[in-house]
Amino acid sequence: MIRYAEPNIGMYSKNTGAVLAMLLAGALASCSSTPDPDAARGCPRVAIVADAARAEQYRPGVGRDLTDLTSRAQIVEISGRCAYEDDSVTVLVQMPIVAERGPALTATEVDYVYFVAVTDTQWNVIAKRNFPVRMRFDTGSGFAAALEELQQVIPLETQRQAAEYQILIGFALDREQLSRNLLN
Repeated sequence: MIRYAEPNIGMYSKNTGAVLAMLLAGALASCSSTPDPDAARGCPRVAIVADAARAEQYRPGVGRDLTDLTSRAQIVEISGRCAYEDDSVTVLVQMPIVAERGPALTATEVDYVYFVAVTDTQWNVIAKRNFPVRMRFDTGSGFAAALEELQQVIPLETQRQAAEYQILIGFALDREQLSRNLLN
């Protein structure tokens, strides 16, 4: 399933076959003796926002101790590559997310939301979009995992290089969640 986002932020895809095929093609191309002309142009920097790399959810109410915790999730790492077209660069990103069941969780699934933002070198946000991710816990399991695969297309002006952009990823947190992350 491919869902299209704002034109400036490109598209988000969970179509693993297409993404893996592009990654494999890139890996095979890197094995050839011919130099890659795109390597000199650089790729956008892709990073996890440190203060938004983890999120905790609690059951409704005012309690916020361990017994009220329903789950906690973390964006573990990101990996990927980029490929140039005539007037754009496509960045393929794989992002594993893990979640831990909390003592207050009564369901088998929890939902989180993460963001993808494209910024320029001055940290100006050019585009941003939130994406949901559902974490499913197997019966008796204390952990769940999801592999999010993103395809980010950034239009390029002729005088701009892809390395002048950054792609920032993190959980979409409310004020309380962000405050807890800043304190820890």
